[in-house]
Amino acid sequence: MGNCQACMNDPQNINEYGAHQNAKQASLHSMVRRSQPFSKASLAEIVNASQHQLRTSQKPSINIQKEASLSMVGDGVDIQKQKTNSEQLISVHCPIAKLAQHWGRPASELQSLIGPKVKMVLSKLKEYQYTRGDDPEAVHLEPQIFEQGMVYDGQWKYGLRQGRGRQVWKEGSYYEGYWKNSCAHGHGRLIHADGDYYEGEWDNDKAHGQGKYVHADGASYEGSWKDDKQDGLGHEIWPDGTSYKGAYIQSKKEGHGIFKWPDGSYYEGEFLDNAIHGMGTYVWGDGRTYIGQWRQNKMHGLGEFKWADGRRYKGSYQNDKKQGYGTFDWPDGSKYVGEWHDGKQHGLGSVVDEKGEEHRGRWDNGTLLEWITQKD
Repeated sequence: MGNCQACMNDPQNINEYGAHQNAKQASLHSMVRRSQPFSKASLAEIVNASQHQLRTSQKPSINIQKEASLSMVGDGVDIQKQKTNSEQLISVHCPIAKLAQHWGRPASELQSLIGPKVKMVLSKLKEYQYTRGDDPEAVHLEPQIFEQGMVYDGQWKYGLRQGRGRQVWKEGSYYEGYWKNSCAHGHGRLIHADGDYYEGEWDNDKAHGQGKYVHADGASYEGSWKDDKQDGLGHEIWPDGTSYKGAYIQSKKEGHGIFKWPDGSYYEGEFLDNAIHGMGTYVWGDGRTYIGQWRQNKMHGLGEFKWADGRRYKGSYQNDKKQGYGTFDWPDGSKYVGEWHDGKQHGLGSVVDEKGEEHRGRWDNGTLLEWITQKD
């Protein structure tokens, strides 16, 4: 190691990052909805909820007819008891005229309304498969067009979309799957006009249950949903290979998870409110590791940092810097034990050289001020 004083005077010898920028800040990528540039400014940006929200809640309104036609349900039941032939029965299930009416074109022409990006997505996906049986009371009507321009082809029940059906919106978005009370309900696939799509379980027009959301740029989330938000266990993957697998609460990373970067770096541990927070392990691609406490994406509390060349620090951190009391070991067996401030030796400390001899001293901002003799 050489002269102890020389090493103690050189704070770069004990810097976590050395000549290289912290991997947390050098290679982070934010998941954004529309091919926006990936940010590399700070770890907070990679886990910021505002850049991770998926757009199921921004889909074109599926339940446009629901409120007005619910009032027809009671009357429809009474009518059904009085009518027996099939033509009369179908009329019971037709939507009220002021909301929707017969489109006047065959169902085969529905494809002409689908947007170009939606068609491109459809060409890459398998044909949608209906897995549940039909509602025995639902009937299939000719395509109906709504005042807002949407066209629906599928089953109806007492004036409401119910059972199997597909719908195209005016701007070209497309949904195919199950309906209940004129809401997407059960399993279905919604493709946005811009090429984003969600396929999975729905409840009352919201992504709810297990499902997968894929962005047009290739980023994706697959896992649990609740009320249109990522909630439970899930797996996100970004186009560059960055990924997160773990727990979510209300579309925020919270609980235990593992975040991986393309350079081989990864963090595994606790998250809170979309930030690294709590106990966790961070491993850099160059072999450095930190195991310990975190607060808001920064090393904070007690922890142990190891370098690939054998150096090690064990002690207290504050805002990503050594602060308080800690021990720094060199590969040759020498070490510093004592006080730190702002990442540097500061205050009283002891140096133990490679021969095991201990020398006490006083430091200021990483610089040795004096050795303290026994009589001091």
